[in-house]
Amino acid sequence: MTLSRVLVSMLVLFVLGFGLFSIPNGEASTPWPKKDGVVCFEVRDAGGTTLGAYKLSVSREKGNYYHVNFEVISEDGNLLNLGFGTARVVDDKVYMTVVNSGKNDVAMYTGTSHMVLDRATLNGVAESIGHDRNYHDLSIDTEYEIVYLYYIPSSCND
Repeated sequence: MTLSRVLVSMLVLFVLGFGLFSIPNGEASTPWPKKDGVVCFEVRDAGGTTLGAYKLSVSREKGNYYHVNFEVISEDGNLLNLGFGTARVVDDKVYMTVVNSGKNDVAMYTGTSHMVLDRATLNGVAESIGHDRNYHDLSIDTEYEIVYLYYIPSSCND
């Protein structure tokens, strides 16, 4: 899996975590959680191919700010990496910035992602940029990727 796919997957999990919070001012019901919780997202590329999932643990801070811890899960169910970040609800959007890292037999990677979710559906877009250190050819590569996040209404597997 490329660094960008890993970063996108991590971003998706982060975004999913926000789905458990309700809108703080009591507006109409949305998938946004009313209290701390766990939310999940399916991550897809521009062609609609599923890349994996994000699983987020979200904690409410002061105001409309949230702390997020997340994991990126591959399509075959393996843990790819871990990350953390911050989210903020503004009007009809949820904005998040997350960082993550992980490694496999090929490379060690790290990345930063920016996500924007629709507050009503929690679906959205994640843009990621990251670096990986290839263990075989010793190269250090930079990658950029856009992925699409789709809220999974059912609870995540623990």
